[in-house]
Amino acid sequence: EFFWFWFLSLIHLLPAQSHLFQDGTIIPRDQSIVRDHKCGFPVILEANTPQNIEQFRELQLFKLLPVFFDSIYFSPSGHFKIHYTTDGFNAIPLYDRNQDGTPDYLEFLGRSFDRAWLIEIDSLGFQPPPDSSGHSRSVYPVLCRRLSVYGQTWLDFEIPQLTGNNYVTYIEINTNFNNIVNYPGVTDPIVRDSMAIAVTAAHEFNHALQCGYRLWLENSSSRRACESRLT
Repeated sequence: EFFWFWFLSLIHLLPAQSHLFQDGTIIPRDQSIVRDHKCGFPVILEANTPQNIEQFRELQLFKLLPVFFDSIYFSPSGHFKIHYTTDGFNAIPLYDRNQDGTPDYLEFLGRSFDRAWLIEIDSLGFQPPPDSSGHSRSVYPVLCRRLSVYGQTWLDFEIPQLTGNNYVTYIEINTNFNNIVNYPGVTDPIVRDSMAIAVTAAHEFNHALQCGYRLWLENSSSRRACESRLT
């Protein structure tokens, strides 16, 4: 299983080399939980260990639920329910180059997550992320939110019906990649967004799959492996 998590990184993530394992710091609620990362998952994972109760409590202040978003978009396959808003700080970009009435940002998200599902579940045979009873989800939630990272996967709550540390999760994707993404030679911000969304969807969905198998929260090297296998 770990080999396939590593292999998927070669398929999806070569354009997005991460600078991980730097110290995360708590920052204002309307941004992200870490600075200088492309993924917020390592800090979230660390906070869920028994020795980090205070950090866990602080992180709860940063969580947003789907009810905070007033619109929904389903990916073409129907496997991803994408929550978003077009107003305020967390608003998605509204550019629509193909003029089909749907913002390209949402179409990028839908296609990218569907591709991740196709490769990781339909082709490689991983189980879909579990729901609160431990059964496979057919529809997975994604929240669009202004962050200082590309994206992050939240551990919502542990699943008692499954052996080990298994979690219900959801993913947050950044709505503004300005100043945090720089692909050499790419000057079109919409092309940049499409590339950033593609690698982030694959990367974060892999975390969601990991959380449905088992997490070794007690071992720091195992926690680091969850991220390094995808980098």
